[in-house]
Amino acid sequence: YSNMYLDKMGTNLNIRLEGFKVNADNTIREKITPIVLRNGMIEGSGSYKRNSGGEKGKLDISTTLALQSLINNASKSGGLDYLHTDETTESIDSLGLESIVDSLNNIGKTSLVTSHVSHNKNYENIIIVEKDETGVSKIINN
Repeated sequence: YSNMYLDKMGTNLNIRLEGFKVNADNTIREKITPIVLRNGMIEGSGSYKRNSGGEKGKLDISTTLALQSLINNASKSGGLDYLHTDETTESIDSLGLESIVDSLNNIGKTSLVTSHVSHNKNYENIIIVEKDETGVSKIINN
């Protein structure tokens, strides 16, 4: 599911999970390791840490959406078509935030993205709340 959402976001990133492995001394390494792929290939160690803030944001959000899909699929009511991220995007600039919000808009997921970074684009499926100079939060109309 994470890779499905990464694909819908239009990114060249994917996630691969590596499971238990047999070590050289025949013991089993009991660790599941996420590997980040770019264009289907591992770059360097494939570590999450090697990616930009915007890429990390997309990876985080795709995983959140995947878990939400699994929960919604198991729900008798069908779950909720709503995503709220609270500062998932804290380490990115306005261009990175715009890229993530573009991705969420392309998916068509109603979203509330909480961030300290602002941008000037309006989106059909995105709720933008900004704090003014007095500290009051307001919904910005599209």
